Amino acid sequence: MTEMAGGGVWLHAYGEAADALETAPRFADAVGVSFSFLPFERLARTAFPKLRSLRRLRELHLEHTELHSLHQLHSFACVPGVTTLRVSVEGNPVVTHAHFRSLIESDCNPVVTHAHFLSLCTPSA
Repeated sequence: MTEMAGGGVWLHAYGEAADALETAPRFADAVGVSFSFLPFERLARTAFPKLRSLRRLRELHLEHTELHSLHQLHSFACVPGVTTLRVSVEGNPVVTHAHFRSLIESDCNPVVTHAHFLSLCTPSA
């Protein structure tokens, strides 16, 4: 957990620790959550529903979460307040898909309906 200047906290969940995310101190004050080394299907099934209660949540970071299908992107509908999504290339092969960015930014994706800014990590040249 990282304290933020504005009073919120950043939560960092590695692997199976995401299953117990709601037991973290100041869980309700989270403005950002970072998930690493947990399969996306499990994340979408167990952690995302818990994030719905976080009224201050604005950022979501994913690293090594096995995001491999464009269909998986629809799972972000469970987290409507997110305005910044950062998906690492490492461990998330869908980022290299030709239609990844357009699907994330399209009006048909529920996350973008609420998004003001999206940040995607892509390989640097």
